[in-house]
Amino acid sequence: IELDNQFIEAHAYLGMVYWWMNQFQKAEEQLELSLDLAKKSFNEPGLATVYNFLGIMYKRWKKYLKAIKYFEKALELNIQLQDKFSEGKVKQNMGGCFAAMLKPYLAHELLNQSMQIYIDFEEDINIGNALAETGHVYKNNGEYTESLINHLKALGMFRKVSSRFNEYRVLFVIADTYSRLGMFEETKRYLEDIKSFESSFSDYYSLARIFSISSEINIWNGELDTAIEEID
Repeated sequence: IELDNQFIEAHAYLGMVYWWMNQFQKAEEQLELSLDLAKKSFNEPGLATVYNFLGIMYKRWKKYLKAIKYFEKALELNIQLQDKFSEGKVKQNMGGCFAAMLKPYLAHELLNQSMQIYIDFEEDINIGNALAETGHVYKNNGEYTESLINHLKALGMFRKVSSRFNEYRVLFVIADTYSRLGMFEETKRYLEDIKSFESSFSDYYSLARIFSISSEINIWNGELDTAIEEID
C-alpha cells in the first residue's frame, strides 16, 4: 500500500487481516475504504474481490442476507470478467449462507456448481472445502449418512494436499457425526486422530469439543464418573 495506494486488493486483504486479528471495527472500515477506492478507480477485478470479502465478513457475523447481497455483486462481476475460478469461490460462499439459513436446495445447487468449477481447475483443496460445506448442509438437515460421505471425501482431499488445519477441522465433524449416529467405535477412532493434532492447533474451544465427544463415548461404555469429569 505504501508503494501503491491504489492497489485495491492489498487494501482488501488488509481488511481481512484485521478480521483474522479480531479487530472487527478496523476490518469493516478497511473494507469500506477498499470499496470506495475500487468504485472511484473503476477497478472491476478489485471491486469483485472487495465485494467477496465483505460477503465473507458479514457471513461470519451471521448477517446472511447482507452477505448474499455482496456475494451477488461479486458473482455478477466475476461472470462479466470471465473469472471462472473466483466465480466458484463466490458460489461456495453463497451456498454456505443458504445452508445456514436452512435452505438446502439453494445451498446444494450453488455448492455443486462451485465444486464442478474446482474439478475443472483440479484444485483439490477447494474441492475439499466444497465437499465439507456440502457435508454441513446435510448435517444441518439431519442427513448424517450423506454428511459423512461428503466429509470423509473432504478428509481424503485435505490429506492428499497435506492441509493439516483443514484436516483437523473436518475430523471434529466426522467424530461428532459418528457420535450422533451412535457409532462410538468409529467416534473413538477419529477422536484419537484429533488428539494427535493437539500440540499444533489446540485451543480451549477445541479441547472442550474433545472432552464433550469423549464424554459421550464414556457414557456409552458405562464409565459415568469419567464422563462427568470430562463434562465438568
